[in-house]
Amino acid sequence: MKSSLNQVGVKKSRAFNRAISILGVSLITFAVCCINPNAISMIYAISGPLIAMILFIMPTLSTYLIPALKPYRSIGSLLTLIVGVLCVSVMFVG
Repeated sequence: MKSSLNQVGVKKSRAFNRAISILGVSLITFAVCCINPNAISMIYAISGPLIAMILFIMPTLSTYLIPALKPYRSIGSLLTLIVGVLCVSVMFVG
């Protein structure tokens, strides 16, 4: 594929690889959801806790694991961690 892209004049760059990856994932997801509509509910069930981990748990843990973020440690960050753990636990309990 590399030689055929060079013959056409397309240079393989990071942006090109990213665009091809996004296009591939989107097409595969669309095909799976058309074949099996129940996959949409599975994607929804997984994405909720994943977003909770990104928004709640990762920032809180980073304040305790990275020394430069020590000034941001507080009771509020512990509350954020508890809420994040509760949101993620829904995936396992409910």
